Amino acid sequence: MKLFESKERLIETKALVDNITSSINKALEEYKIGSSSYAEKFKEALSVGGEAENPTEFDYIMHYLSLPLKLLAAAAPPTE
Repeated sequence: MKLFESKERLIETKALVDNITSSINKALEEYKIGSSSYAEKFKEALSVGGEAENPTEFDYIMHYLSLPLKLLAAAAPPTE
């Protein structure tokens, strides 16, 4: 009977590990850095203010000053 108990415990442990692994992978998706296409990279480079809904004047000034560097970085191959 001890053999069956250890197999059951092993199955429960594997299920727990799989559950934890999938939870961690889902959480890591939020912090994913990178892009999957050139279009996505150029869209990000040409947008003003990043994720801000209402860019300020300072955001516009900094965007136009850094635009050449953003476009150069967007020309690098996608990470995925």
